[in-house]
Amino acid sequence: MSHSNLIGTFINRNHVAAYLNMCLSVGIGLMLARLGSEVHKHAGWKERLKRAIEFLLSTKIRLRLLLVVMVIALVVTRSRMGNSAFFISLMVVGLLGVVLMRKTAPRTIALIVSLVIIDILVVGSAVGIEQVAERIQQTQVSGAVGDSSTEESIEARTEAARTALPMVRDFVWAGSGGGSFYNVFMGYRTPAYGSSFVDHTHNDYVEIAADYGLIGLGFLGLLVSGTLWTVIKVMAQRRSNLPRGIAFGVAMAIVTLLMHSTVDFNLQIPANALTIVVILAMGWIARFLPSPERKPGGKISQNGLNG
Repeated sequence: MSHSNLIGTFINRNHVAAYLNMCLSVGIGLMLARLGSEVHKHAGWKERLKRAIEFLLSTKIRLRLLLVVMVIALVVTRSRMGNSAFFISLMVVGLLGVVLMRKTAPRTIALIVSLVIIDILVVGSAVGIEQVAERIQQTQVSGAVGDSSTEESIEARTEAARTALPMVRDFVWAGSGGGSFYNVFMGYRTPAYGSSFVDHTHNDYVEIAADYGLIGLGFLGLLVSGTLWTVIKVMAQRRSNLPRGIAFGVAMAIVTLLMHSTVDFNLQIPANALTIVVILAMGWIARFLPSPERKPGGKISQNGLNG
């Protein structure tokens, strides 16, 4: 903890927020995968009590508590885009999931509502989500680089990315080389920077284009867009919970990182870059997961993992 902001093992609160967003996305997907589909309208009170106790002792409730803990950690980072990206991606992918997974729409809506009401409003208010909102409100559109009187402005945050655009044009196809941004950028600095240290653009798209050119950025774009399209098809076409839940989590992780990468350099952090690679691989695994085996009598084999 530094200056009341959670940073964990990272040196920047925005990077730990991005990591938590990816973990939360996968956790929410896993929660969806484990939601039961059985409806017992005529169960007696004893049966309902039994099921309630079983739920309280199940892995579902432990997973739900872990999601609450991660939301608390995300709020305590006080990251503006980290918290905004989580909420927006939850709403966008949640709406997409409701449209594509109509059979499980009520359970999807219930989970999303509980996340918004319990995690963000109730728990978030208890740990200071109003401080995040205050930081967002104090963010100005324009402001000088290095001005610490207010929250860093949008103009100051994007200054390095705008300054690096000529660098992208000069090394348009293959880039200046992986990891070379800091040294090459020295030749493009403007007097506005003074003696300030700039090692990243605070924009993954511009920095990847500068280091690897449009070819490298294009390959990455194909991988991400291809995975996103794949998990959308999984949510629309598969009928079992596990692949759909995985697909939901992968889609949410992609959307939140796409948003966050417009104002930060999360893909330059090894932990975040390796985590999103694993998550992208999960999306393709969900696409080719075998359907559950059905035993005589209509029962599903446990080997099928409900998916």
